[in-house]
Amino acid sequence: MGSHPVIPCAPLSRWAKGERMKCQNMIGPQVRRLRYQRGWSQEKLAEKLQLLGWDIGRVSLAKIESRLVHVEEYELLYFARAFNVRLDEVFPPIDTGRQLREVVAELMQRRTSSKASPEKVIAVGKIARAPRRWSDS
Repeated sequence: MGSHPVIPCAPLSRWAKGERMKCQNMIGPQVRRLRYQRGWSQEKLAEKLQLLGWDIGRVSLAKIESRLVHVEEYELLYFARAFNVRLDEVFPPIDTGRQLREVVAELMQRRTSSKASPEKVIAVGKIARAPRRWSDS
């Protein structure tokens, strides 16, 4: 599994207020989109990545998709191979008519729901850390 610690995008109080948060990667939404297009569960994608030689589990994959952890360059190659796509397809589309620094800054920000309460945020965090007691088919 990844050796990077889980770093929240922002302190809980700011996160619950719906403020913009800095994320750890920009490919998470693309990974989720590619996975959905194929009808794969996170467990199934994790299994495919494991067969390619990457020791990753469903929880770590969920953290990547949620943009909570950094993704190393070599890990991008695993995603491209698992999805059988070109490497550039793992990245989000970029508007070439805009300044690159603006596009990157926008991609690395994330807006949360303004309706998120601290209780909901804490509850979701507890669910994400709870031991898994079911299996994907």
